[in-house]
Amino acid sequence: MKQLFTTLILACLLANVGYASQGGPDAYGYTWKDSNEPGGPTYAWHDISTIGTLITGLGDDNVVGPFGMGAGFNFYWYTRDQFWIGSNGYIAFNNVNIASGASGFPVFPGGSAAPNDYIAPFMCDLKHDGAANPAKVYTYQNNDSLTISFVDVPFWISTSAQQYGGLNSFQIVLNRADSSITINYKLQTGTVDATYAGRASQISMGIENVGGIVGLQQSINIYPPVNYSVKYYAPRTTTYQVLDAGVSWNNNAKNGGLFVSDNGAPRSLSSKISNVGNQPTPSFVVTSNIQSITGATSLSNGSATVPALLPNNSHIAQFTNTFNPAAPNIGPGIYKNTTGFGTNALPGDLQATNNTLVQKIIVVDTTQATIALNYADATPTAVGLSWAGGNGGVGVYFEPPFYPAVVASTQYYITSNATQVGFFAKIYDDNGLNNGPGTLLDSVFVDALGITTGVYTTVPVSLPFTVTSGGVYVLWYMDGDGIQIARDDTQPISNRTFENLNGIWGEYRDKSLEDFLVGLNIQRIAAPDLSASQILSPSPGTINQASIVKVRLRNLANGTTTQPFSVSYQITGGARITESYIGAALATGDSTDFTFSTPLVARSGNLCVKVNYPADPTLSNDSVCTAVIAVGTQNLQPNIAMVYPNPVQDYLDFQFVGGTNTQILVMDMSGKVVHETTQNDGKYRFDATRLAQGVYMYELRSNNQKQRGKFVKI
Repeated sequence: MKQLFTTLILACLLANVGYASQGGPDAYGYTWKDSNEPGGPTYAWHDISTIGTLITGLGDDNVVGPFGMGAGFNFYWYTRDQFWIGSNGYIAFNNVNIASGASGFPVFPGGSAAPNDYIAPFMCDLKHDGAANPAKVYTYQNNDSLTISFVDVPFWISTSAQQYGGLNSFQIVLNRADSSITINYKLQTGTVDATYAGRASQISMGIENVGGIVGLQQSINIYPPVNYSVKYYAPRTTTYQVLDAGVSWNNNAKNGGLFVSDNGAPRSLSSKISNVGNQPTPSFVVTSNIQSITGATSLSNGSATVPALLPNNSHIAQFTNTFNPAAPNIGPGIYKNTTGFGTNALPGDLQATNNTLVQKIIVVDTTQATIALNYADATPTAVGLSWAGGNGGVGVYFEPPFYPAVVASTQYYITSNATQVGFFAKIYDDNGLNNGPGTLLDSVFVDALGITTGVYTTVPVSLPFTVTSGGVYVLWYMDGDGIQIARDDTQPISNRTFENLNGIWGEYRDKSLEDFLVGLNIQRIAAPDLSASQILSPSPGTINQASIVKVRLRNLANGTTTQPFSVSYQITGGARITESYIGAALATGDSTDFTFSTPLVARSGNLCVKVNYPADPTLSNDSVCTAVIAVGTQNLQPNIAMVYPNPVQDYLDFQFVGGTNTQILVMDMSGKVVHETTQNDGKYRFDATRLAQGVYMYELRSNNQKQRGKFVKI
């Protein structure tokens, strides 16, 4: 860990604690023995340097992956088929960056708060980058086992010219046959950095399950001897039974903060609910609540029913309420989207700490000439952050609330600059691995003379550029020691922060605890952007007679509309009705309600309204849809399901009329089913981020009827 805070750290010697030779069991039944214990493992180093895969991308305090595990590996009561490698001496079965905090590295078990679900053979502050660093990591697997070897990896040492020292070689061997975990220690020289002296856990070794409530600590603050092995034994049988469900994320896989236009249409809400226990959960109800940032005002409430879940299974819950950003419903500001359930909803649930989860949603006024995107505000609530040696920085990921978005400038709140150094303001495309930082789009150096501490420093881009999809990473990178970026620990937190050390990216170690005062300023293209933002009539649900169709139109861009243009509507299986707009021109930010003279004939299907404006540069918001059901029509019929967007980058929405026990299948082009679920409420959001790029098929089944189609994952 390379953070420099405004606190005094007293150095002390690492505790000289002798090794135990065996331990456990934990609550599930795992035990461990070392190679000095009778009946323990025999030390044997597996040299995979010539047959294994050399892993690249590891640096200082980062994580790389995921990597496939072939047939998988049984860990506690579930099977894992992919893993991540952390630079600080661990592997995890989720993308988690573990670095030393104020008290040190995590202990086992650490509780429901992340990190969870990982194996730590030698978790301490290790360094893989820097000139002439000999560190290497290899992986190798066959039908029997998976081996991950850390070879000649030094400690991070702040006082060293190279910022590293000592050498450590150790490896993890996962045996599929008996689910055992063997740790081999071949080389150990040097000690952890002296600045960590006094922290409770400078070195931590052990294993922990997915829920964080079960784990086995092998040792704390002990350097392993060489030619030494430790083996974790999975129980053959277990009496451990736990009922435990939790909320994994809201609306996106990272529970990441969202920027939403106050002119936008209502957004559907979803959450991933997971069974992290080893007992089946019965069906139960989860709730969704939209609140003001203070929590004093509740603005929208909804619920969803989670079906019975087997251990290690999950369900994407679609809530009955929506997030409607338009004033007077909500309007510009910061809001909390809280999803969860109480003990009454799921009696016997073991831990309440994972039963609720909060997401940050920021509504911005997109009619302004320049629109400021910032997860924090103008007031720091924590001391500034910098990196020892002046060779590090922090990044923030931004997805604009509309496309195309013109990037005009970035903003950075510098709390102090004692040594009067500058910084680099950089912007990266999200076209890297797993939508990570990729192409460098802009880089500007800011001299110390251009920085005023205690306020935001605005940095115009070299040349404005346009974002048409996805988002960008904004990086603040130091040009020397002594300069500090501001932090904000006001809840909720965006989970959109990163750290960059010596040019290597990693998720920020405290991403769930604080945001940075770093912003992105965007603008609209100077042309009208006419949107169909909301169907006002008919209301979603059932109709039993001819109904008036009424839609709200809004000009979202920098330019006044001109006539003529038309507006049309169509319900599944019906004729397209097109009528001309003859009302007043709409200036930027203006809206109007358009009523069709031709009523909608009572029938079931997806009703979609579209504005047809010839000069509109943004087509993604031209249409808005809702599902209506004529009285007497209750089941899914062919060709009345709507699946959008297509192509899809992150989430694919299925909307269908009625459909009791509607089965939804997603298949690759070979016909292999990659996802399957059953829904009853007429809508479902599928997380397409798990898919590789390509063409996929979907099929909806209800009452012996089917609807099929294709979509493209980009």
